[in-house]
Amino acid sequence: MRFPISGTKGAAISHSHSPLLAVHSDADHANPIWMGERIYQAAPEPKQFVILHSLPHNAAYRGPIHQWWAPVIKFLEEGGTTD
Repeated sequence: MRFPISGTKGAAISHSHSPLLAVHSDADHANPIWMGERIYQAAPEPKQFVILHSLPHNAAYRGPIHQWWAPVIKFLEEGGTTD
């Protein structure tokens, strides 16, 4: 069973002081892209939203997928900035 993102999660992330990187695939059927967008919209800066294409849910755990890991590594190397 899937649970929708409630207002309390959006409220909680709105008080975050950490940089946010939201990586989401348009092919993730377990967690539709609107869920990631809602969290991203509620978060304060600095934040970045990366939309991947054609990667199923949990693709990053199934093997070394450059498409998924490249934005994560870049975000970490840049210290969480969105420049």
